[in-house]
Amino acid sequence: MNQAEFNVTLESHVVSEICDSIDADSRGSGEGELLQMISEHIKSSAHAPSRRGGEIFCAIYTYPGHANNTQAIARTWAKKCDGFMAATTSIGIVESTGHIHIPHIGTEGSYNSIWQKVRSMLAYLHDNFFDDYEWFHINGDDTYLIVDNLRNYLSNDERILSELDKCKPLYIGGWMQPYWLLSGRKKKWLDDIGGIPWKDFYYAGGGSGYTLNRAALAVLVNEIFPAYLSDVDLSPEDLFIGMSFWKHSIKPFDSRDHTGRERYHHFSPKELLDPPSLLQKQRAWQASVHKYNSSKIGLDSVSPSSVAFHQLKSPEDMYRVHLQLYDHERKEFCRQDD
Repeated sequence: MNQAEFNVTLESHVVSEICDSIDADSRGSGEGELLQMISEHIKSSAHAPSRRGGEIFCAIYTYPGHANNTQAIARTWAKKCDGFMAATTSIGIVESTGHIHIPHIGTEGSYNSIWQKVRSMLAYLHDNFFDDYEWFHINGDDTYLIVDNLRNYLSNDERILSELDKCKPLYIGGWMQPYWLLSGRKKKWLDDIGGIPWKDFYYAGGGSGYTLNRAALAVLVNEIFPAYLSDVDLSPEDLFIGMSFWKHSIKPFDSRDHTGRERYHHFSPKELLDPPSLLQKQRAWQASVHKYNSSKIGLDSVSPSSVAFHQLKSPEDMYRVHLQLYDHERKEFCRQDD
């Protein structure tokens, strides 16, 4: 889809609030420092030679009432994708905002149906765009994707290039472990359907999104979806994707940089600087099972080549992050308030 199809308008007072908050962030805030670090990396790698090409299709899933989030995405990071689609189950918002209506089984428009929504969306990508793109990145409408860093990472990382040369399926994201499933009724239900060794299992969390190459998308759509959890109407699509790949001996790729800092972040820049309890639990698990350096917290845990941040709940958050990463766009954007 062409991003120009989206109807994007902002009221002047909203522009003013965004620009004022950026000015405040630039005066020594932790978030400002973090985003400045990433911005400098984007600039320094902008003209670096690419060892391997490969166009990226970015797809988001969204809901009725979230059209403003999608418009913010269309005006910011989606412009940098080679292809972009916002999938919705609501026919009513399609004409005005450029979303694509993709029906699915289960309860349309419900958070609990994300698994079925994403199954239908991935099948749509496979059927319509498979031959045109090397990579497919999937996330929700509260994620900021740093497409320049993603492109540079996918095109130049030695480990990725080696796997591509072997025609291996690649499933890339930030590792998570479902500690909340290790006991109780949910674990029993998943044990009955999954046969997963939970203490060893990990998956790419859906908050920051996950990146699939063509081979991985083909495995999902052609081998997994027809028979695996096809009638389950629940929300944890990232967990189910990870479980299904695990059963096919496809584990999430280690996406950290060469110093062990994360690229795919399940929280916003502000939250990473003051880690919430869930992030602290995940860090402890990573340190004990995967020998992560648990001392890497806050700014030290964030790679300059970061790919994605989650938990950007409002359109204003999306614009604020974008304009700090790409400060050359700030002057024109803030001029709208004049």
